[in-house]
Amino acid sequence: MTQPEETARSGRHPSLAPGVALIGPMPDTGFEVQPWLVRRGGTFVQVSELMYELLQRCDGRSSVEQIATSLTRSSQWSVEPDHVRYLIREKLAPLGLVVDGGSISVTASDDADEEDEAPLQRSRRATLWAINLRRPLLSERGISAVGGALRFLFLPPIVVMLLALALLAQGWVFFEHGVDASAADLVNRPAAFLVLIGVALLAAVFHEFGHAAGLSFGGGRPRGMGFGFYLIFPAFYTDVTDAYRLSRRARVRTDLGGPYFHLVFSLFAIGAYLATRQEYLLLLVLLVDIEVIRQFIPFLRLDGYWLLADLAGVPDFLSQAAPFLRRASAGRLSGEKLPSVRRSVKVTFAAFLVVTFLVLPTLLVVGLVKLPHVVELAWLGLLRQGDQFQQAWQAGHVLGSVAVLVAILLLLLQMAGIGVFLYLLTVRLIGRAWAWTAGRPASARWLVRGSLAMGVGGFLVVVGSLYPWRSVGPLGGGDRTGFSLGAGRIALACGAVLVALSLLVLVMRTQGGRRAIALTALALGLAGTAFAARDVVRARGAVDDAIRQSIRRSTGHEATQSQIRDVRAVAASLGIAVSPRFGAPVTGGGGVIAAAGGVAVLAMARPRRIRQAGSGP
Repeated sequence: MTQPEETARSGRHPSLAPGVALIGPMPDTGFEVQPWLVRRGGTFVQVSELMYELLQRCDGRSSVEQIATSLTRSSQWSVEPDHVRYLIREKLAPLGLVVDGGSISVTASDDADEEDEAPLQRSRRATLWAINLRRPLLSERGISAVGGALRFLFLPPIVVMLLALALLAQGWVFFEHGVDASAADLVNRPAAFLVLIGVALLAAVFHEFGHAAGLSFGGGRPRGMGFGFYLIFPAFYTDVTDAYRLSRRARVRTDLGGPYFHLVFSLFAIGAYLATRQEYLLLLVLLVDIEVIRQFIPFLRLDGYWLLADLAGVPDFLSQAAPFLRRASAGRLSGEKLPSVRRSVKVTFAAFLVVTFLVLPTLLVVGLVKLPHVVELAWLGLLRQGDQFQQAWQAGHVLGSVAVLVAILLLLLQMAGIGVFLYLLTVRLIGRAWAWTAGRPASARWLVRGSLAMGVGGFLVVVGSLYPWRSVGPLGGGDRTGFSLGAGRIALACGAVLVALSLLVLVMRTQGGRRAIALTALALGLAGTAFAARDVVRARGAVDDAIRQSIRRSTGHEATQSQIRDVRAVAASLGIAVSPRFGAPVTGGGGVIAAAGGVAVLAMARPRRIRQAGSGP
């Protein structure tokens, strides 16, 4: 007997789950059929009109038969009690929207199998493209109070006046006054650096207040403000999920509220300069403009991305990409499908996905290639800041010591962001793929895991070979930057072939073909490792040796370790000197992983002897 049948016979009637509220139609969307919104805690769930009408009648007093009769009389559908039981059991209960008279609650699920039911939320899961390690700073009550107090800034006359003032003031800063003196002032005064960092943080917080105020002006309620990491960068965020129930105009206002408040804050900075004549304050205007431009990058989940999504009427492009592709596949792909969208929205969505799927992988590969260089710069920066702190502390410069400590803190935050990014990109994704294979048969499980190891190893070989292993630039006699001299192109080819083999082994049907692919992967993985080890041996100490020779030629004295470290840091910041610590080990590690994947596939594909009945052991 199913749970709804037990409910009907025991006299208990369906009712809404605690924390569930019926909001109404979702206005100004790009869907062909009007979606309806239900709020479950802090999440909005998009449902069809029939589901919404059914939820309206789940009051704990009406039986399944009464709900079916009411739906038939007041709507265009002919609904039977069995239909109601099915919808509650298969659609509404898994989403955590209905309980059976309050005695049993079904755990909410974030994955719906029906194309018309899907949770809507501005990406709070721990994924590569979301804000991770979130820590709340302001509660719903606090951020709502701030947004309500500042929403008057969105009155049309005030918006026009402030934007005009910002345009005129920024024109004066860049075309009349200039920022050269501001940069020189910042370099010569450690206290100015501290003030500028503090004011820049205030500007970022004020940016989030802009989103909250824009939402409040449109009749919504922000649900909190916090801090986290987006990609490799520390970032503030504001939960404006309530915007989904507002009009398109209100949602766009919420999206633009942050950049608008950033421009308003630049007026405060210019006013502070006019009052104090502190030149370094004008640098904040430049920082604000850079941040506003960055926010309008449409390929990452920044303000420009949400603006494009709200203009198109699709809640979240990236999270809806797979359902959209399943809908476009005309049934060839199974799983959750996006509800039908208008033709113009379909074209916009498809164009966005095409451009994004070209740009994001390119940015990802370029970022991974540059990542070791960024890590090296950060580490050398920490060492250099540590020396400067020691010198400032011994000289009794308190403000200088504090400024160095702040710089060290910012570097540590950057390195923490890099760590989170690498964890989500590697450990988390590989762990999920590994766990996904756990329930498969042994042969399929090890085939997929071996293919995964080959692909990951090949990718690491490619990334490691693209990073210049032994280039030391002019300091080392004019070596060219780029591939490792001699072995880099061969290692790159090995990695590319390994990635191709990791896909080919999955579609190969014969065991002999799989064994051949596994043996090839094993050989290429070992070859990549050998090339990396060979290059490390040849290049060990090349950078430091070049620096020692340069210092010896210019000063006539042997270089100290501190001098070598300082020159290495300056050269690395200019892209001249590159240590072999990163590229070669990454390539070698990738080769070992790919070789292990080849061994796994080889073990799975080995011939098995079948013992005949009555034969010996």
